[in-house]
Amino acid sequence: MSDGEAPGANPAVSGAARRAGASPERRIEFLIVGLVILGALGVGVTNYSPLWGFRYWVAMVPVFGAVCGIVSWARVRARGETLTGPVRRQALHWLGLLAAVGLIYLLTEAGRMADTAAGPVALLCLALTTFLAGVHTDWRISLVGGLLGGVVLALALVEYFAWILLLLAAAAALLAVWVWRRSAGAKAQ
Repeated sequence: MSDGEAPGANPAVSGAARRAGASPERRIEFLIVGLVILGALGVGVTNYSPLWGFRYWVAMVPVFGAVCGIVSWARVRARGETLTGPVRRQALHWLGLLAAVGLIYLLTEAGRMADTAAGPVALLCLALTTFLAGVHTDWRISLVGGLLGGVVLALALVEYFAWILLLLAAAAALLAVWVWRRSAGAKAQ
């Protein structure tokens, strides 16, 4: 290394190579952003088809579990602890969600729950499980769980207030027609 070269700087390493070797913290942030993107995609799928939404959220259980496991392992490795305890806890945590989603499916098949409710209920279970995984691993994962929970709330409120919004839109349309007719009648006189 020459005297004018900064320590750790290697001119032979390109910018792309440096980005590919991102810090573990940066990789965790990318994974968490990926979970948010998958959550947004799932909301669209659930709005399009509740049945496909349910299937989507079932498919996301191992994905979310894997990301939370990776984050947990990174934290444990940074502290120098063994991996057996955290691996067991993460596995049980996410297997519990799989069991809950299986029960949702059984409830819909038995006619005890409407098919249209399966997707949002599965999303709610995923939101809670993700939030709790974040409590034990990384606060940013809790934010993803909270965001997914907010999506469930938004879905419920939009559905709840849809009739009110529809009535307000109909009243506004009737008012607009009345005002238009009245102004057209005034111009004709």
